[in-house]
Amino acid sequence: MRAGRGLALASVLACAPAAAQTAHMLVGYPPGGAVDVLGRIFAEPMGEALGRTVIVENRPGAVGQIAAEALKAAPPDGGTLMLAPDATVIFRPQTLAKPPYDPLTDFAPVAHAGRWNFALAVQAEMRV
Repeated sequence: MRAGRGLALASVLACAPAAAQTAHMLVGYPPGGAVDVLGRIFAEPMGEALGRTVIVENRPGAVGQIAAEALKAAPPDGGTLMLAPDATVIFRPQTLAKPPYDPLTDFAPVAHAGRWNFALAVQAEMRV
């Protein structure tokens, strides 16, 4: 996956016990943004596939770090997922002297969920 283009779902465990009635999808960004909207689009069909309700839970802040820390602290029962852009699981830990989570050992990737393109624009007068 190229930098800045991916979105991933991470889970403590990909398989959850059948006894759990709900699953929580953590989104580290505010309601109404692209990551939140994608999570809400996925929640219902994912819930149907899992046979339980999937609740989207926004935990905005620190480029998704707050949601990632909540995922790391969640019980390892598969009942908590995180929808996160690569900034949360790749770039953020690389920018901290002591990252609070290691995406390679603390999380298990479940699915590549989407991608988007970025553009850079300047004023027309700035042309070279």
